[in-house]
Amino acid sequence: METLFIDGKKISTEKELHEYLKDKLKKEHNINLDEINQDDISRGKKKKPVQPQGPRQVYLKYMFPYKIELNSGCKQMIFGVLVDAHGHPVRNAMIEFEISDYDLGTMSFSPAISFGDGCFFTTFIAECPGRGCLKLTAVGTTLNKEIPICVYNTSCY
Repeated sequence: METLFIDGKKISTEKELHEYLKDKLKKEHNINLDEINQDDISRGKKKKPVQPQGPRQVYLKYMFPYKIELNSGCKQMIFGVLVDAHGHPVRNAMIEFEISDYDLGTMSFSPAISFGDGCFFTTFIAECPGRGCLKLTAVGTTLNKEIPICVYNTSCY
């Protein structure tokens, strides 16, 4: 451990750092770590059931549009709000869009933007006519929404 100077004290070992922190807690916050017994920490607390590791349950509270119909060469905007099982917004979710049906041909996507309040937004341009689905997922969650897409060929750009 490197030598530290905290509040004018020279601290060169982990033991000295631990003692300094215990003294600071005792003086400033009236917390004496020496008196706390492990039995006292767990006394009276009920054990919560452990949830299995895995993806979080999330839901689309709102999404626009649910079905996409547009002409080839046109730009489409998609936006929505993700919430968890308790109805709280999912903050800074990593949203991913992919074409689940390659009959649609090529599509140009802008990167999905996730705002801090659960909202997400993206745009894409349909370059070829066709029908299929666009898959919406969020990393680390159970979200797996398919958006039906129909791109028409009107020969006008």
